[in-house]
Amino acid sequence: MGGETGTEASIKPYALHEFVYRKMRARGIGSWVERTGPAPIDADCERFLADVLAEPWVPKTGEVLEIGCGTAPILRWFVERGYKGTGIDVSRTALRMARAASKGYRIRFVQDDVCSDDLAGLGGFDICVDGLCLHCITDEGDRARLLKRVAGLLRPGGIFVVMTMCRPVDKSRWTEAFP
Repeated sequence: MGGETGTEASIKPYALHEFVYRKMRARGIGSWVERTGPAPIDADCERFLADVLAEPWVPKTGEVLEIGCGTAPILRWFVERGYKGTGIDVSRTALRMARAASKGYRIRFVQDDVCSDDLAGLGGFDICVDGLCLHCITDEGDRARLLKRVAGLLRPGGIFVVMTMCRPVDKSRWTEAFP
């Protein structure tokens, strides 16, 4: 990382998500959370998002950008509540799955790396939600770039909702996902 130019040095840890999404697609699993349960969104995440939207300082309408949208269940959750959505993810397979699951929703999908590209062309957003992406961005420089880009994408009064893993890692499932 950090200025190295070799092939292995340029591979980001989150690039492995493409591998996992291919396995999920082959097994008919529709979202990251569905790997361990029946719901497309974890009940704790859904409750957290509902609590966020209930706050008086949160825009009640407008455009939402989800970074690391994966198959987009969180983005569909926002759209079902009247927001217009845009999802961005590095995984082409995840976005193919997201498009298939999002027919009839007002959602635009963009395949891109939120850490290495200029995202100004995406437009302005009232809410940017970290769709459980930030914890995957382990390089300090990448995190700084991501946060700077998010700040530049928010309209005045816009908010950045950060969600992240808060549970212990299940090592047996980690080994299954990344043999």
